[in-house]
Amino acid sequence: MRSKTIKKAIATVAAAAMVITSIVPAAPAQAAVKAKKLTVKTKKIVLYKGAAAGYGSKQLKVTVKPKKAKVTYKINKKKVASVSKKGLVKAKKPGNAKITIKSGSKKVVVKVVVKKIKKKVTKVTATKNITVNVGAKQKIKTSVKPKKATLKALAFTSNAKKIAKVNAKGVITGIKAGNAKITVKAVDGSKKKATVAVLVTGAAIASNPAITTGPSVTTAPTVAPTATVAPTTVVPTTPAAPTETPVVSPSTSPVVSPSTSPVVSPSTEPTVAPIETIAPVVKDNGDLSYNLPALAEGSSYKVSFGEGNDAEITAGAVAAIETIRDRFEASAQKDAVKAAESFVTKAYDKKAFGGFVVNKEAGKDTAVVSYNGKDYNLTVKADGDVAKVAVEGEFSLTVKGANGSYTVSDLKVGSVEGNGAYAATVAVAEDGTVTATITGAAGACTVTVQNGNVTLDIAKAVQEKYGFVISK
Repeated sequence: MRSKTIKKAIATVAAAAMVITSIVPAAPAQAAVKAKKLTVKTKKIVLYKGAAAGYGSKQLKVTVKPKKAKVTYKINKKKVASVSKKGLVKAKKPGNAKITIKSGSKKVVVKVVVKKIKKKVTKVTATKNITVNVGAKQKIKTSVKPKKATLKALAFTSNAKKIAKVNAKGVITGIKAGNAKITVKAVDGSKKKATVAVLVTGAAIASNPAITTGPSVTTAPTVAPTATVAPTTVVPTTPAAPTETPVVSPSTSPVVSPSTSPVVSPSTEPTVAPIETIAPVVKDNGDLSYNLPALAEGSSYKVSFGEGNDAEITAGAVAAIETIRDRFEASAQKDAVKAAESFVTKAYDKKAFGGFVVNKEAGKDTAVVSYNGKDYNLTVKADGDVAKVAVEGEFSLTVKGANGSYTVSDLKVGSVEGNGAYAATVAVAEDGTVTATITGAAGACTVTVQNGNVTLDIAKAVQEKYGFVISK
């Protein structure tokens, strides 16, 4: 009985539907928009399996008129590559394929070539440090190894686009004063990359106080005319006097004096400070990161902190760190004392470490490090259960520990001495980068040294306590 009721209900609904559809006319089907023109930017694309976007995949750029005309994409070999409804082509495996693009009666065929990356990039190098003014442009110098790598293209990204932006060709544009980091990465899937520390300085004209003192220079012409008025009042009564006093005096005093003092004074001192102060990159957690380019001969970085404390980062100090790097790396599994002993036994005869040259006799604890034409005495010695490292006139410290984890004490940089002991870790990367982290009660500071360039990372709490300011 129940089954008959259900069937009757279904029949009633079906009948009602037929009545309604016979009364209400169906909406007329919209006529398809006919394409009058169909073009594609390129009729051949080359892709590499496993490469980054733009090289392992590409977007087809199609133009159709009118714009509302429907466009379809179809590929003849789906195992070689795929194409989405919106024209995004992705490589799958090496081979050739064809994509047919249609819009109404219009048709375009694009050839797709997928290649295999036979030899990947093993190393990417780039300019380590670049300084650029606001509004100025500078290209990053890059290279890859091996020279016969299948795909040598590189991608460039900036971590602070509001300070420095970079285009696809590696050209940096300074946006505003500050620090930024550019990452240069291989696109072949090897994940090899390099980083560039960028310092953007304020435009010289805008930040130079000397320009604003320009009116003082214009005082020279205003003095001279007032002096030449004197002859007009004196000449009629005493002709001889003006030829000696009014003429000679204005030409020596009013002209020479204003042109030397007002011009030289403002242009020497005020121009240095605004340009040479190093602006840090402020991280999301509030920590600061200072990027310090390699030092030229005779130059140094001044580090001011606390109440009247000043220290210097000199070329000699950086040279010492990079000189002992190779010895440290070879002795990384030894404790500090054994590493020092190993350094003492080693002989160096004009041994080159990057831009440094080292001379040392076997059995001696002091080496002469030459950098930019200047010599520095580096001493490394074992003393009981600690190792002592010092660069004459630069810095000194005592180290205890092993396997990259140490305790540092008796720390002295220039005339500034550290109080107490600090936990420290030291690591040497495959590319020779030395990273040392020192942790005290207020927080940690990390120093990274590579090819003469220094990056100093200071914890927010340490900065708040000591107020670091770095200038060159």
